[in-house]
Amino acid sequence: MISAKPKIVVVGAAGFIGRRLLTALASRPGQRLRALVHRQGLASVPGLDLEAVAGDLLVPATLEKLVEPGSLVINLSYLAAHTRAENLAAMENLVDACIRGGAGRLVHCSTAVVAGKTGPGLVDEQTPCRPVSEYEKTKLVIEEVLLRRARGYFPVAILRPTAVFGPGGRNLLKLADGLCLGKGLGNYLKACLFNRRRMNLVCLDNVVAALIFLADSGPETAGQAFIIADDDSPLNNYRDLEAILRKKLAVAPYPLPIIPLPAGILRTLLNLAGRPTADPEVSYSCAKIAALGFERPCALAEGIEQFTGWYRQEGLGRYGETAG
Repeated sequence: MISAKPKIVVVGAAGFIGRRLLTALASRPGQRLRALVHRQGLASVPGLDLEAVAGDLLVPATLEKLVEPGSLVINLSYLAAHTRAENLAAMENLVDACIRGGAGRLVHCSTAVVAGKTGPGLVDEQTPCRPVSEYEKTKLVIEEVLLRRARGYFPVAILRPTAVFGPGGRNLLKLADGLCLGKGLGNYLKACLFNRRRMNLVCLDNVVAALIFLADSGPETAGQAFIIADDDSPLNNYRDLEAILRKKLAVAPYPLPIIPLPAGILRTLLNLAGRPTADPEVSYSCAKIAALGFERPCALAEGIEQFTGWYRQEGLGRYGETAG
């Protein structure tokens, strides 16, 4: 575990993952926290003792006081509304700030989809990356920039989560809203089409725990990328997840049995929709980080329970007004 001495600096702390990460870190005795704050909202995190630094990754002068000697930096930021060049500039500025401040380690949260067009089967860290979309390409180049620029100054570890879901997140939200507000026939046809398609979901708490694990780690993780996923759960497919959501959100069952359509139809439709990398049969392995002793704290079923509890409490999708 991290001693009470190194300060943890979180970049991108106001987001979905960042808020849960700050809450987890704040529970550690003696842990000092600092966050780069670009927008409001961090004060609402329960029990948070946080030193906020106002700044902008695209304005290097605002990063002068972000990092102090020995700091452990966890980067969750991605400038979604900006170009690849702007994202790369932001990462260059972050590394420069880490070098000037004498950072002890940088943990960067990337994405498992940097693997790109892999086809069906199991993806791990040894799978050659063949990014296709601009997002995938940008995310992969960001990894390369961080590793290259930090070399000789401080170690970098990269986490590649699959589709992160949990309270406050967008993944699973569309499916839940569709069940509560959508038309029965449309939902039925989706169930037939998607059937056992892999959903590639990963529990928010598992991502947060993996980030902390890498921050706590030693030289064995330096310069390495690690996938975090829950694809080994048999529930991590459209049909089972939809059935669980229907039950927990009190949505009436379909009057007809599901008639699975061939997987090739879905693959063709995804290609026609401009999503050639989204193979419905791809799975991701997190065996590499598990081999270092990391244990996921949250089972997929538990994560779904947390999500549906939040969904019902927030009244999203006008919960309970309609049956799918």
